[in-house]
Amino acid sequence: MRRRSSAAADLFSRATSHSSFGSVFDQASRDMMTIVRDIMGITGNAISLGLFLSHVPTFKNIIKKKAVDQYLPIPELTILLKCMLWVLYSLPIVHPNSCLVLTSNAVGLFVQAVYLTIFLIYAAREIRLKVLKVLAAELAVMTMLVVVVLQVAHTHEKRSLIVGIPCVIFGSCMYAAPLAFLQTLATGRVRRVSFTLYAACCLNDFCWLTYACLPPLDFYVLISSYTGAVLSLVPPQLCTCCLMVLCRYVMTTLREDHRSSPWLLP
Repeated sequence: MRRRSSAAADLFSRATSHSSFGSVFDQASRDMMTIVRDIMGITGNAISLGLFLSHVPTFKNIIKKKAVDQYLPIPELTILLKCMLWVLYSLPIVHPNSCLVLTSNAVGLFVQAVYLTIFLIYAAREIRLKVLKVLAAELAVMTMLVVVVLQVAHTHEKRSLIVGIPCVIFGSCMYAAPLAFLQTLATGRVRRVSFTLYAACCLNDFCWLTYACLPPLDFYVLISSYTGAVLSLVPPQLCTCCLMVLCRYVMTTLREDHRSSPWLLP
């Protein structure tokens, strides 16, 4: 009896030691993934800051000349709306544990606000009014979204869904329109994107993709960053050409429809 009891105790101690070892290993792996996720998020924050500051030379010239010339703040208005959406998404009341997403887009929101303030100071009255109308429309959209989130959705899952879908849709559209195309719209001429800027965009997308894949999985950041990572593999010149051809086709079609049916367009 003593031998049997000692053998049973030995088996129990071994099983306990194996289970404790397994739990320690699982905890260590979770801690490691958390560290890697934080590193990817911090790296993404740093790269995003560099991308946000890439427009500084343009606004330095505006301040020196005290005129905006032919420049239109289309990139700044676009990025501003994107940052506002992601800031709302990453708030604790909407999607908890998204501190790194919040800091990245909050910084971007501040930088774009500074750019637009400089532009409004030196822009002509007509252009200033047009930009203010766009800003008012963006703020109206965000206000409506905030009201819907606070009044309709009462769980983090529903709030994340309501805000996450616009974030993914708008973010994917931004990734599909590369910086070269946005700058073409802004300046009216084709500009080459430097290899450094292009590589930074690619690296930023892959950092946020890795961040979103690691637990806790962030489904909406994952889709948005995955779209950016895939499109970043396509040469920006090809994306620009395709988008310009598409826009030209749409404009031609609208003009033909207007000629055949003038009441369709004002």
